[in-house]
Amino acid sequence: MDEVIETKELNLKEKLVDKNWKNRVEGYKELTDLIQTSDTNLEDIYQSYNIELFLDDNNAIALEKALQFILDFAKIYDGSSLTEIIVPKIINKGLSSVMRKTTAELSKEVVIVLAQKEGYLKVLEIITASYSNLKNKKLDKIVNCMSILLVAVIELIDTDIKDTQKQADLLTTLLAFYQHSNVKIRKDGLSGLSLIEGFVDEEVFENEILSNLKATQLKELDKIRKPRPVKKAKTWEEKKGTNLLNEEYINAPVFLQNLQNPDWKIRVEVLKDTLSKLDSLEKINYVEEKYNHIFTGLAKVINKDVNLQIVQLSVALVDKMFDLIKDSQYIASYIPLVISEELSRMKDKKLTGPIKQSISEMVRVHPEKLLFFKNYFINNFGDKLLIQRTECLALFNDLMEQYTTSIKNIFSIESIEEILPVLIKFCKESQPNVRHQGFRIFALFFKYIPDAEDELISQLDKMLDSLKIKKIAELKLGYEDARKRPATSPLKIEKVRKQKKPEHELPEVIEDANATRKQNKSKDQLPNTEDVDAMKRQILMLTQENQRLKEEVKELKETSRMSSYVSIPERASRVNSGASISSFASFDEYYNNQLAQTTQLQHRVQNISRRLSSINLSRNEYDK
Repeated sequence: MDEVIETKELNLKEKLVDKNWKNRVEGYKELTDLIQTSDTNLEDIYQSYNIELFLDDNNAIALEKALQFILDFAKIYDGSSLTEIIVPKIINKGLSSVMRKTTAELSKEVVIVLAQKEGYLKVLEIITASYSNLKNKKLDKIVNCMSILLVAVIELIDTDIKDTQKQADLLTTLLAFYQHSNVKIRKDGLSGLSLIEGFVDEEVFENEILSNLKATQLKELDKIRKPRPVKKAKTWEEKKGTNLLNEEYINAPVFLQNLQNPDWKIRVEVLKDTLSKLDSLEKINYVEEKYNHIFTGLAKVINKDVNLQIVQLSVALVDKMFDLIKDSQYIASYIPLVISEELSRMKDKKLTGPIKQSISEMVRVHPEKLLFFKNYFINNFGDKLLIQRTECLALFNDLMEQYTTSIKNIFSIESIEEILPVLIKFCKESQPNVRHQGFRIFALFFKYIPDAEDELISQLDKMLDSLKIKKIAELKLGYEDARKRPATSPLKIEKVRKQKKPEHELPEVIEDANATRKQNKSKDQLPNTEDVDAMKRQILMLTQENQRLKEEVKELKETSRMSSYVSIPERASRVNSGASISSFASFDEYYNNQLAQTTQLQHRVQNISRRLSSINLSRNEYDK
């Protein structure tokens, strides 16, 4: 009775520190009820009581009441961080001091609430640091407490851990748990490894875990490993933009100064270093930052630098920055700063590939597509260097083939007539590849611009010969294929040949009908590997037949010459052939017989000549 009276006479603070555990239990209960009332200032509670000391309570029942208070307080308190003062106490006291189930469950729940409110990485860092600082790793109770809490927090992870150092520290701790002598700790370590694998880098997991496990441990881990989750890619809007113009990435004054450094090695180094840094970024803060001076500096290097490696790196840096911007409206504002300079280096063979790829990507993202770039290309069609104007025209033709539907919007008949003399020069060049580019652009005009052929053909007839006009017509027919094969495609050329009416018919050869059928079949379809082999065999056979017929002709001519000789009555040899003549009823009958033989030989010679002509024509067709 005296004890109860004493309890009622104590205030709240006195009850919380009283030696009697029952008084402390009563104090924890009162404090728990107090924080639930609406008029209680939680910050005052936090400042007035040393909450972390509640976890030092040696009485199991009082400790549970203290944990219950901390759990309720943690759920509603949004002030100072509780994680750093509560989690270490729970590790050393809450779970490891007693084996009561309620105490363990409350301790885990407090840590989970703190991880949810203040971040699981913070809690994981405290647990891994506590294990690392633990001098005696054989204290199974404390280590088991750490392993239980670590797995409980890992189960909350739903996003990747990006910091590689934190990944390594966490995996090192889990590996130590998995290799511990205590079965329970080992089980927690194995479970933690299977859960965390999908949220750390594959390479880090390989280096820190898989390379350090024995074969039996690997087999055990493989049984419970989960496949890496398919991560949903972030949209462009979800990605966070990084400020680029700073000491970490591009210090603009230093960067531009190094680009003009006389030492080419320094220029190469600064470009490579910048590209390497940008590779780690997903997006740059292009809305708040302006990059005009950076693109202008790169354009000067592209235009004037004699070192092709430096030019190529500058083009690559332009492409990388455009890729990190992605927004077409912003890219369109920077393209005029670099497009002329990139086109001016088309004359350098080693740069043609990267520049073509760069400009093609610019055309793809620009809101106006090819229309915006038309005048930049036309300005290069009249360049004094043949290779420069040819490469620019070739790229322009390639781009028009990609955007055929917009050709009629890019060019009018009047605009074509303005550049007609320049384009005609391409068609008259001595080099076939240059002429071909000239033919291509006219074929594209005639095919995709209404009335262009009708309006321009009369002018082209005056400037170009019929063979060149014919080539343009063939290329135009090739563009009828919806798949837009290249103009040099064998299938297109074959299609043109099929549509053209042959100028002369091949003579009919009855003796070799099978060979003729094979020739006709080869014209109707593109030969495959088996057809090519069959053609080769056919050509060999025809060559042998040709040789045989030549020998037969030679023999027949010799026979014909001799027969003609004896068939003429005035010849002296007629006297020597009296025995033969005597076998006929009269001389007239003998003469008529000889004449018939001669006529028959002449017909055979003519027939063989036609066959030889057919063989040569067939071989020419196969050669094509």
